[in-house]
Amino acid sequence: MNCGVDNLVERFYNGHPDWVDVTSRFGNLLRKYTKPGFRVLNLGAGEGNAAPINFKGEVQSVIGLDLSPSIHRNSQIDHAVIGRGEHMPFRAQSFDLVLSEWVVEHLFEPEVAV
Repeated sequence: MNCGVDNLVERFYNGHPDWVDVTSRFGNLLRKYTKPGFRVLNLGAGEGNAAPINFKGEVQSVIGLDLSPSIHRNSQIDHAVIGRGEHMPFRAQSFDLVLSEWVVEHLFEPEVAV
């Protein structure tokens, strides 16, 4: 990294021993409410998420939904489904938890999916 970026990283991240990245915070928050019997939908699962958002093995099942066929390479889901968040191919109430990380900005019609 260049010197300016290094200084910012040190100032805002490394210089704070209690700092936790937002992905880890999100995962920790979700884990407070999940139970082993949960069925989880990972909306926009892609090729895989960072470890803090990986619930495979902690819940009954994790279904991944993504437009890209690369979802089939995602080892952090139990089942891969190709589809759009705006038109999910699931019955209502199929999941106990629907999570999405850094996805809404990629949806064609986010107001429909949310």
